[in-house]
Order: sequence, then C-alpha cells, then structure tokens
Amino acid sequence: MCADVFLMKSTAWTWPPVFLEKGGIKKPGCILCADGSVSLEILPVSSERERMGDFALHCECRYCGEYGIAADAYCFIAEDRRRGAALLSGYVKNRSLDPRKISPFFCGKESLSDSPTVDLVQKMRKWEVVSLENVLEFLQSRSVVQRLEDILVNLCLLSGGWTHLIDDRDLSFALYCSSEKREVFELHKELNERGWTECQFVTSGSLLPVSNVRITARGWERYEDILRGMPNVESRQGFIAMWMNPSMDEAFKEGFWKAIGESGYDPLRIDREHFINKIDDEIMAQIRKSRFVVVDVTGSRQNVLFEAGFAMGLGIPVLWTCKNEEAEVKKMSERLFDTRQFNHILWDSPEDLRTKLRARIQAVIGSAPRRSLEEKEGNR
Repeated sequence: MCADVFLMKSTAWTWPPVFLEKGGIKKPGCILCADGSVSLEILPVSSERERMGDFALHCECRYCGEYGIAADAYCFIAEDRRRGAALLSGYVKNRSLDPRKISPFFCGKESLSDSPTVDLVQKMRKWEVVSLENVLEFLQSRSVVQRLEDILVNLCLLSGGWTHLIDDRDLSFALYCSSEKREVFELHKELNERGWTECQFVTSGSLLPVSNVRITARGWERYEDILRGMPNVESRQGFIAMWMNPSMDEAFKEGFWKAIGESGYDPLRIDREHFINKIDDEIMAQIRKSRFVVVDVTGSRQNVLFEAGFAMGLGIPVLWTCKNEEAEVKKMSERLFDTRQFNHILWDSPEDLRTKLRARIQAVIGSAPRRSLEEKEGNR
C-alpha cells in the first residue's frame, strides 16, 4: 500500500499508530507494545515493490528490543493487536536478551513469497527472517508451565546473578509476554509460589505490579535445567528421516535439503554419509549431534518412527511432515495412531515443502548463522 493509503487506513486503528511521511517517520509507536519511545527507520525495498507502496521497518523499542517487520506483517498486527502482539513482544525481548540469538524480521505470507525483498533483508545479515503467523502459532501453543519457564529465562538473562535485584527500570510487559497488569501479577504470583522468584507486589506508582524482583537459588537451578533441556543449541545439523525411495528424490533435493540449508543448517540423510560401523549406531550418533530432526511419514515407513522416538527421548525437536495425498494422509491416520496427534506439515510439491518447512524451522528452531548453501553442496 502507498504511504497515503497507509495514513488514511491508520486513522481507523484504536491504538497509537505509526504515521509515515515521505521524508521519514513522525509520531512513532511500537507496533508490538504501543510504546511511544521507539526508534524507527524505513528499510529499502526493491524499486518495483516501492512503487507498489511496499515498505519495511526497522524498530528499536526500549521495552521489546530490536526487530524488523514487512508491510503485510505490520498490517496483520495493526488491524487487530489482540492476535498476539504481546506474545510477539516477549519473543523479541527474549532474542534481545540472549546473545546466541539475532533479531527477527517478521514477514507475512505475501512478503515471504517475495524472494527479492527477503533476500535484500538477509543480505544485511543482522536479521533472522521468520513467518509472523508461524511464530504466533508456536507462541500460542505454549502451555502455562512453558510460558512460566519462558518468563524465568527472560528474568535470568536480565539478572546480574544470584542475590542480585533486577532494576525496576528494566522490568517491562515484554518480559512477561503480556500487556495487562493483572496477568503479570498472577504470573509472578505463580513464579513466587514455585520458589523460582521473590518480589514485592505494588499497587501504584509503577509500570508493573511488581518490584524488587530476585531469582532464587531454586529459580537458577530450574533455569539451568531448562538450558540442559535444550540440547545441541550450537549444532548446525538437521537430520532427515524419510522414505528412501526414488519417488522421493525430488522432494529430498528440492524440498528437505533446500529448506534446511536456507535456514542456515547442514542437512544430513544417513544414506549420503560415509561410515564403517552399523547403520543403526551411525543413525543414533548423528541424531545425538543434530539440532533438530525432520521426520517425513510419507510411505508409513517404520524406521522413521524409530528415529523420531530416539530424538524425542533425547529432547531434540522433531518436525513432522507428510505428502498431502489422500492415500498418504489416510495411511498416517490409520497406521500411525500414536504420532498423528502431532502437527504435521502437509506438502503438495517439493517447492511447497521447501517453503513450509523453512518457515517451520525458522519459527520453532530459529535460523542458524548463515552459511552458503553451495558450501554444503560441495560436500554432497
């Protein structure tokens, strides 16, 4: 949309919008937390996209942190912030606190399919391009306990260590993935009852209903347990478990391989490796080294279930996929009754698989530091 249309549309919004003008930006506001103290700049897009009124923003919010956002993702949130702006604020905050992670660039369906815009953003090398809808789906699926653990991780990353009080000025709604004082109160009350934190509750004179927050010894112990439950966070390897049939060759080369490689990871399928020990031993050794495992149940092969179960037992994330054909989906439903409840990516073509799997990896796992896919191709 053009700047004039954007200005006109913004008048219908019920929260403080960001107003664009030709020479830059005035009256800024964070799209995620609506705070007015935010630094914004318009990122360059291709001249063709600019003529169509497209834009992208680089945002630095004192509460959320740093992020980028494409026009379609921006409008998706702006039209109804109840869709999950507070959860996204917490997602950005975690990435700003964790030195192992990089800032996200949120894209909608349209901008994700516009490879020139995405490529331009990726060349800046400071962003991890993620699907807004996939990130929201993942965040909204988090249980209450998982959310409490997410908050504890944020507080520990912010804290200076055991016995240190967190400066009240550093506390924000973003730390709690929330926008409501009552919810923050209930969440912190539960954190205290679990023995993870200590704090004082306040009723006035403060942005949040909590003050003098401190992580307890039990809280630090739980934090360390959480980190230990995130295996191989430094691994660049993505293991592929699938039906090794010629009919799946194109899906492997154009779908699985490229989706994993374009996310910055090294794809590995066991039959492409050189080894002298038993294949089962090598499979388990490689899964142990992997950041995640992609399990495709097309063909209902039992061996992929062994690989999935082994990975899950180690706490390694498993991403499920299946070819979207009636016969395959029926087989999955009838034969794989113990795995069908997991969220499967149903793909129609290798290109569809590539797009959907890449988005799922970036939303759930996060992109690894980028490395040229040709570098890995040379070892293929």
